[in-house]
Amino acid sequence: MSRVATKNMKTYKWVTSFFLHVIPALLIGYFLFKNTLFFLGSTVVISVIFFSVGYLLNSIGASKRQKLIIALLPFILWLLILIPTILTETTNKALMNEPNPEVEVLVNETSFKPRPSFCWNSDGSAGCFEDKEPFLLPIDPIGEEIQTNGDVTVKVLLHNTERSYTIEAYYFDEENSIQKVTGDPHSFTLPQHIQEQAVKVIATMDSSKKGSFFIPIRTGNR
Repeated sequence: MSRVATKNMKTYKWVTSFFLHVIPALLIGYFLFKNTLFFLGSTVVISVIFFSVGYLLNSIGASKRQKLIIALLPFILWLLILIPTILTETTNKALMNEPNPEVEVLVNETSFKPRPSFCWNSDGSAGCFEDKEPFLLPIDPIGEEIQTNGDVTVKVLLHNTERSYTIEAYYFDEENSIQKVTGDPHSFTLPQHIQEQAVKVIATMDSSKKGSFFIPIRTGNR
């Protein structure tokens, strides 16, 4: 197609031919692989290879330097596509190898060490199953619990990490409806006389790692 389109051109023949190869490939690649840079780039590289082969076969008067540049063009483009992919994979691997932070919770200044579970939720993926439901405590103790009355002020501390993080919590109100509280950024306050329950807390780090845990709170209100 490009050969027919540029047949009668005197100037910019090969430049026009180049864009006639690349632009359709870029459009097709965008609609088919717009969420995957590697495959999108691959369609462009393949189109450049076809252009290069056509140029080398039809450019009888081209110099050796011009032919060398055209021959190397696909490899240069391929490297430009691979380098960001390699860097991204290296960064992701480093993040995955980061140790989980130690979580400490201060409830009205009383220290509590929960047992968090961690997961990844990067690039909007559904890697984390987010259970956002608290649960009411039974009459019998379930282990370490926090005894309190009045307002409940909670502060979440992540030790052994330099990552910034935000928190959100979920609890039952007086009508047994689940309410969300957003931290400011690492602490939140629950209303007075909430029912005895295990409040669900989710800490989201800037690396997309999430830690979730429960805080069992005894208020004397059943």
